[in-house]
Amino acid sequence: MTIVCYDGKRMVADTLASTGDLKIPGAFQKIHHPGPDEYWEINGTKVIAFGHSGSLGAIPYVRELLTQGITYKTIIKPEIDLVFEVLCVLETGDAYILSTEPTRAKGPGAHEFIVLPVPVPTAVGSGAPYAFAAMGPKDKNQAEKGVEAAKRLCPFCGGDNVIWELPAPPETPSRRPELTVSEILSKEDSYPIGKFNVGQLKEVVGEIVNGLIKKADEPTKEQSNG
Repeated sequence: MTIVCYDGKRMVADTLASTGDLKIPGAFQKIHHPGPDEYWEINGTKVIAFGHSGSLGAIPYVRELLTQGITYKTIIKPEIDLVFEVLCVLETGDAYILSTEPTRAKGPGAHEFIVLPVPVPTAVGSGAPYAFAAMGPKDKNQAEKGVEAAKRLCPFCGGDNVIWELPAPPETPSRRPELTVSEILSKEDSYPIGKFNVGQLKEVVGEIVNGLIKKADEPTKEQSNG
């Protein structure tokens, strides 16, 4: 259970984690940033932070999805049984919520993946209803007020506040860095490269190489006549 709020300038989260009715000792980091070798994006725009609510096991999977690049066409693996709600902040200051909803259509344990742009202020987590009630449209420090309200009223929100501030946007929009051939080949087969993925490109390259080897092994006209 969690509370993460974002007001267009700041993302604020509590640090209490729980499982069922049990509160877990210690402070948990719920705001995450891309690592030095990661580039996150949603619909072609760079993601610079996300606040997480839900299964802790979903965090590395969410990072993987963002690294691959999320669009409205993105689907999650059918075997994934992870419940999460993630508040993503783009370098433009805009916000998206990524969440999973159980669906019987895809079999037991399967989930539908939802990608939703949202206005600010916004919130995710068990304390979100209390936070929304406390965040007035013209109030200052809306995110902090939302988190404090959730901590007062939701028994599964608490601990210290972690505050992240939106940096100034770049003069020109960021673009996904181009990869070298060796970097591409080191990626998993599902990693997207334009309209294809690494696995498909490997198959194409393999067919080309095999064709060249076969052609090189064929005797030339001079060799045949000799």
